[in-house]
Amino acid sequence: MAVVGTSAKRIDGIEKVTGTAEFTTDIVLPRMIHAKLKRSPYAHAKILGIDTSKAEQMPGVRAVITAADLPDIRLGILTLDEHLLAHDKTRLVGEPVAAVAADTPEIARAACEQIEVEYEELAPLFDPEEAIRLDPPVVLHEEYDEYEKLLELAEMDKRPPNLWQAYRIRHGDIDAAFKKAEDEGGHIIENRYATGYVHTACMEPHGAVAQWSSDGTLTLWAGGQSPYIARDGLAKALDLSPSKVRVIVPFVGGAFGGKLTVKEGAIAAALARKARRPVKIILTRAEDLSATAARTPFIFDIKDAVTKDGILIGRKVTSILWGGGYSGEGILKPIFSTHLYPGSYRLAALWVDSYGVYTNRVSGGALRGYGCAESAWAVETQMDIIARKCDIDAVELRINNLLNEGERTAITMPAHAFSAHECLTKCADAIEWETPSESLQHPWYRGKGIALGNKYSFAPTASSTELKVHEDASCELRTSAVDLGQGAYTILTQIVADEFGIEIDQVKLVTPDTAITPFDHVAGSSRQTFHTGNATRMACDDAKRQIRELAAPKLEADPDDLDVSGGRIFVKGSPEQSIEVEDLFVVEMLAGKRPADVEVIGKATWEVTASPHDPNTGQGEEPMAYMGHGAQAAEVEVNVETGQVRIRKFVSAIDVGKAMNPQGVEMQNYGGGCMGIGIALHEDMCFDASGEMTNASLMDYKIPSIIEMPLKEYMESIIVEVPHQHGPYGAKGAGEIVVVPTSPAIGNAIYDAIGVRIWDQPLTPEKVVKAWKEKTASGNGSGS
Repeated sequence: MAVVGTSAKRIDGIEKVTGTAEFTTDIVLPRMIHAKLKRSPYAHAKILGIDTSKAEQMPGVRAVITAADLPDIRLGILTLDEHLLAHDKTRLVGEPVAAVAADTPEIARAACEQIEVEYEELAPLFDPEEAIRLDPPVVLHEEYDEYEKLLELAEMDKRPPNLWQAYRIRHGDIDAAFKKAEDEGGHIIENRYATGYVHTACMEPHGAVAQWSSDGTLTLWAGGQSPYIARDGLAKALDLSPSKVRVIVPFVGGAFGGKLTVKEGAIAAALARKARRPVKIILTRAEDLSATAARTPFIFDIKDAVTKDGILIGRKVTSILWGGGYSGEGILKPIFSTHLYPGSYRLAALWVDSYGVYTNRVSGGALRGYGCAESAWAVETQMDIIARKCDIDAVELRINNLLNEGERTAITMPAHAFSAHECLTKCADAIEWETPSESLQHPWYRGKGIALGNKYSFAPTASSTELKVHEDASCELRTSAVDLGQGAYTILTQIVADEFGIEIDQVKLVTPDTAITPFDHVAGSSRQTFHTGNATRMACDDAKRQIRELAAPKLEADPDDLDVSGGRIFVKGSPEQSIEVEDLFVVEMLAGKRPADVEVIGKATWEVTASPHDPNTGQGEEPMAYMGHGAQAAEVEVNVETGQVRIRKFVSAIDVGKAMNPQGVEMQNYGGGCMGIGIALHEDMCFDASGEMTNASLMDYKIPSIIEMPLKEYMESIIVEVPHQHGPYGAKGAGEIVVVPTSPAIGNAIYDAIGVRIWDQPLTPEKVVKAWKEKTASGNGSGS
């Protein structure tokens, strides 16, 4: 492989650093107008009436819409519980109730202020443990039983009225495991953990540009993660045939799971249809942070049965996902979060009950590590506590409990390309785990922590690509994969260049446009290198097959005896017996040449099915495409007077199967580590008593800056390559595993430094100081 496996330069790098890359906000169309949204100030309220007359009469206003102007169609990923604009009732602060399109954003904003909405405020519900009761104080969706649902919930005698997801794992005899631990001098360790509200906070806020053509076709430009999910969602929301919707994805300024749907784009499209003009909508930073889907909190109750020598024999988990007003993109998280539990450790008994509930907060969405990062916070903190309880080294305890290659997990899935041991030991070596941290002068203390993680890639899923070979032997790859900044386009061009033996600059990429590029599922779940990469290799094979069949008569050889590389077709073993690819595309004439009636377009689809898994037991032979593994370690310095936590050293070891672009993997390690540090220590969406976000700005929402990050020389990226049997060249994805173990590694390091355990994220200075004061007041640490 001449190109795959090398650190080829990013093919989009020059456009991005020179400012010529076109993002959604850069798109300007003739006669384009601008949209703004009228949002609810209440977390829970009935809509008694909406008067738009004043807004409609304002100069420069071209269209105003409410729910009455839209099809009465509920939307959602798997539970269809939401409208584009609120119908009858609002269920979170910031829910849009009307929209305006005007000549300028300022006029549209002023017109929104003139829309009069009469509300009857209802009691809000913010506590997930209140929400999950069979007799909750408030029911958010009285019509839930009437909603269309595409996924079966776990069986229960009676569904709590605010419950929208329920999933179980049942493996082994959990009661017997606890009894064995008690009878044989082992340990039963039970704790509660919680995560916080985290936003993707991408540099580019949500936005879209919508335009209708004279034949009734809608074209939407939007920086999203899936043009085909967007196309189908738009078609459903606006009651159109999918063939009447075209979605074009320009450059995307980050997503991290937050741009799976294009709700704002559908509203812009409805306004554009009414105004008969193109409409652009770009959310403000405050809107983006407060009113788009976020990573909402989990509450985890974990109870473990452990033998006296540290073998985990039973684990029982109950988790509640603190959902928002609608199930949203978080609908699968109570299921997918459970994949972490059986993914690394051998468990004779595993019982899990995982739930998602409605509350009157922001709706739950996806964020890098979808569910597994949250579960890892609980599990890997618990593993550290177990190690200390059993007086066993934390790395040794984990190694003693790891699965082996080929061993079946607690959900019957066989462990394949199982690299957890290698990731863990390499990480431990790099952090010098066996050497205690240096003692510092009070109030500073230093300690080390380590954690393991795994991240599934979901199934069923599919990717299709098309590969056109031009007469000059250059190649054109058509794909609906989306590069969100992770380097997907560079990797795909590397594959084409490698398969055809050409230079990367001889590969042209046709980026997502549903009128041109074939289906791809989504830029998410660490799937594009694996799935789109496989589809690209297969499309190359199909194109080369066509070339060999066209060349066979000219070379008087069997197609199977030919090969294609470097712009030539040659007989295997006799490279001198060859012709140029160009020779296939021309016909000799008396006075020159003419184009031949030849077109070479390779087509392929890579599809991964999933075996059925029972929502009541979680059992399934192949419920996912693959499982990735990684480990991270941190050495921290903690100031017990201020609560400040400094990352002195950070190590990340992740298995990617095959490093398609080693520098790209390294940047994922560094970037993911920085994001994980922010989630662990700083980031938290804060809400007041009315349910309104109080820190909806980048001044107040604490994304870490370069000051909070360790210097590059104190961050170490370790690439582990354990090939997957189905991955292209053995490759697996790298984009999500890099944030899964970060929080517990840092939390465990804090404990090692000062002997206090922080149970809920983020691990803020206030929490550190409070825990330290409690420790010193009682004379001992907590959680040991």
